[in-house]
Amino acid sequence: MSAEPCSRSCLTPEYMRLLSEAISEEKGEVEETKNRECLIDMQIEAHIPESYIENLSARLDIYKKIAAIQNKDDAMDVTDELIDRFGELPDSVKGLIDVALMRNRAAALGVYEISQKAGEIFIYADKFDVPKVGAFAAKERGKVKFNAGAKPYVAVKIAAGDDPVNTMRNSLDALSN
Repeated sequence: MSAEPCSRSCLTPEYMRLLSEAISEEKGEVEETKNRECLIDMQIEAHIPESYIENLSARLDIYKKIAAIQNKDDAMDVTDELIDRFGELPDSVKGLIDVALMRNRAAALGVYEISQKAGEIFIYADKFDVPKVGAFAAKERGKVKFNAGAKPYVAVKIAAGDDPVNTMRNSLDALSN
């Protein structure tokens, strides 16, 4: 059985972008790359309950504002707006704001995925600053592992009773300083 040639429909914009990047890389051309988004898969509550914002349109608008958070000032602005409009933030909304802030911060550092598995936070990036990882591992004494294989990552143990978001935040701080 032979494979049929690809029709034009399989030439998606993502495929074309990847192909263009590969060709540029082969030619030795340096292309300024945009930060790709960071996927965060952690065991924390991060959503806007209907009981907090009943109107679907308003809830979707707030999700967009939260997704656009780039720094602490943005997070404070959104937090202040939510408190003014809807009252004190539920923990799940605080979690959503924390995740959005960390997601965008991680992406700016070149991190494309953060996941939580078996009491550890795994931080994946195409490349890491090895001296920073070494300093972080030395400071944390046995809590940090580094794998420079095909899919490089830094794994950080979550201390008993610690919040995974704090572990993620502290890890990103250590890897960026």
